[in-house]
Amino acid sequence: MSKDFNPENSHQENVKIAIDNIIGETTNLKKKKKNDADQKRILFKKIIEGIVSAEERSIMLDEAFSIDLNKHNSLFFEVIDNFLKYNFTKEQVRLIDFYLYDRYSADGSVLDLMDENKNVVKLDTTDDLWYLIKAMETNAK
Repeated sequence: MSKDFNPENSHQENVKIAIDNIIGETTNLKKKKKNDADQKRILFKKIIEGIVSAEERSIMLDEAFSIDLNKHNSLFFEVIDNFLKYNFTKEQVRLIDFYLYDRYSADGSVLDLMDENKNVVKLDTTDDLWYLIKAMETNAK
């Protein structure tokens, strides 16, 4: 199989070669078309990860060069907050805010999210956040 691997090929081409070699026949790989829900999840992840990245850069610039970007960024974050409030319920926005701003303590440790029964709820990734928000929608119906 390694003789067929070519670093010049795309990842998809090399995966196809590996599968062909495993099966012993030529195969056809088709990408599954993303549905509306998948596209919304991917867009949500990009937005949340972009906010996190902007916050981290702002903190790094402040620590490294004493450049405070809070006044500059405040308008952008206000627009984003309003957009979130427009699209999500108050409870969902609180969950997003917790993920973005409140889940890290001052010493950098990660705080657990607890449900009403005091059980720890997994909230490590933007996917976790997305699925919790979707679960909140389902429970509200």
